[in-house]
Amino acid sequence: LMSKVNKYEENADTIIVINEYTRNLLIGRNILPKKIIVVSPGIDTKKFEYVPYEQKATSVLELITVGTLIKRKGVDLIIKAVSEVVKENKNIRLRVIGNGPQMESLKRLTAELKLNNHITYQGYVPNEEIQECYKRAHIFLNMSRSESWGQMYLEAMACGLPIISSRNSGSIEIVKDGKFGYLVEQEDYNSLAGKIVYMIQHKDVIEEFGRKARTEVEDNYDWKTSIVPEYLKIYQALSTGYVGIHE
Repeated sequence: LMSKVNKYEENADTIIVINEYTRNLLIGRNILPKKIIVVSPGIDTKKFEYVPYEQKATSVLELITVGTLIKRKGVDLIIKAVSEVVKENKNIRLRVIGNGPQMESLKRLTAELKLNNHITYQGYVPNEEIQECYKRAHIFLNMSRSESWGQMYLEAMACGLPIISSRNSGSIEIVKDGKFGYLVEQEDYNSLAGKIVYMIQHKDVIEEFGRKARTEVEDNYDWKTSIVPEYLKIYQALSTGYVGIHE
């Protein structure tokens, strides 16, 4: 199978990849850099509507994480971070969206850390309904140990959520540290807790980062205005016989 893939890569005029990480992998397989173009996945900014911080209920600050509950996603690290945060501020709640084999072990950890009043497991939410979860939350969290992209970052950003995430191949491509979110080192749940506490103490940062996150999505990831035009430009160049359009 890999030999066939290699043949397709070598014979292709242009290869479209979703991020620089994948582009570098292909270059490492001796694919000509000029043949490789990065076009990221996009987001429907009309479906994922922006809700400013001031329009949300603020009696309880809601954190949200979304993804399949497997070890790679690092939800255990988020739970440990929340345990540290509630020592200083108990007026928070973490909403965990998703199902997976770690559900029961995560619930046990939650109980062991006496966080049942602070963490809600909502289970699987259909994609057509997930935006409602983002729209009522205040901060999006992710501590994934590995992520090839991370569409959930774009969904949360489009709804006006600042991002706090571990550094992984997905987050470092999307999240601009200090502009509309924060990146922490993998496994470092204490740093995650520190960033959460900082945001709790600086609500203006939540508002500013959420607004800038929405702008980032509108400027660079909207399907209609950013992503589809990139594909059309590539197809047009190829149809006219111009190879190496990335030069």
